[in-house]
Amino acid sequence: MIPAVTMCMPAYMFLTAISNLFGVGGASLISRSLGYSDQVTARRTSAFAVWACFAISLFYSFGVLAFIDGFTDLLGGATPAVHTEAVRYLLIVIVIGGPVTAINTLLSHLIRAEGHAMHASLGISIGGLMNIALDPLFMFVLLPRGQEVKGVALATLLSNLITLGFYAVYLIRHHKNMVFTFRPRKW
Repeated sequence: MIPAVTMCMPAYMFLTAISNLFGVGGASLISRSLGYSDQVTARRTSAFAVWACFAISLFYSFGVLAFIDGFTDLLGGATPAVHTEAVRYLLIVIVIGGPVTAINTLLSHLIRAEGHAMHASLGISIGGLMNIALDPLFMFVLLPRGQEVKGVALATLLSNLITLGFYAVYLIRHHKNMVFTFRPRKW
């Protein structure tokens, strides 16, 4: 079970790469735009970053789903026992939760770009702490023995959803003081 989860790490890290592609670049442009008092460019950048990150991560998730067996073998899961558990993990964390994971990291970059570093870091920390707390709960309490990989995957998905919820509440509560928008018409 441990090799199955470990070998999926590059697939998970690719989601971080997607979010960093739009998050780091978008945050830089937002910060510079705000420095020049160009809120229009900052808004357009945030909307573009959110939708581009969502679209690419969704495309990636569908790609993993479409080629899951070959993708799993490519990651190193060619042995039957590892393959089965790795596919289970990939389906939950990458296929179902991929866009949520990517958007979380993206939002931390975009929120930080507007000067709200503490809240950006708090969101990521909440997700990490929730994952640490939920792993043993799902692995050893909620799911039957033999379903530990599924438990880890569900804990990761739930912790990412909680983080997304934190960012959503933060953005709703502070939207009047921020240029952040996800509306594509702001492009």
